[in-house]
Amino acid sequence: MRTERRWTRRRPGSCSSEEARGPSMFAEYLNRPDATAESFDDDGWFATGDLVTPHPDGHLSSDSRAKDMLKVGAENVSAAEIERVIAAVPGVVEVGVVGRPDPKLDEAPVAFVQVVDGASAELARIEADCARLLADFKRPRAVAAADDTARSDAERRWVEAAHRDPSGDAI
Repeated sequence: MRTERRWTRRRPGSCSSEEARGPSMFAEYLNRPDATAESFDDDGWFATGDLVTPHPDGHLSSDSRAKDMLKVGAENVSAAEIERVIAAVPGVVEVGVVGRPDPKLDEAPVAFVQVVDGASAELARIEADCARLLADFKRPRAVAAADDTARSDAERRWVEAAHRDPSGDAI
């Protein structure tokens, strides 16, 4: 049994949306015809939600998740886009962006950043770079130093829950 994979390039030089099909793939979401219709095309290709870059030697680089979006007001915001801006700041080792519940915006971006020792001043630089490079609705509402950052959806949910104050409000 072989699973086929294909990549739909959005534009030259950009990452691609990964799709897969084959006998080892699941056929549908249980009791979720809406999710099945959204995820499978008429030829049985499943949109994995992964954004990848295929290389000439055949290997793939995983870039991010297409479905890893924050709902900020009426806008869909890619956590990966915010993370790329912050990761470019010197002294940043790792970054994770999550959505904090917000009564007006649905979610507000919050960044947890791990910096090299002695680089605590980088938090101000991160905020300045975000203000300069991102639209206002994409800018993190808080930037916090963290010992470790979230790498998956499950870890992001744990970080969101762990960084709430006793009143239930996220930082």
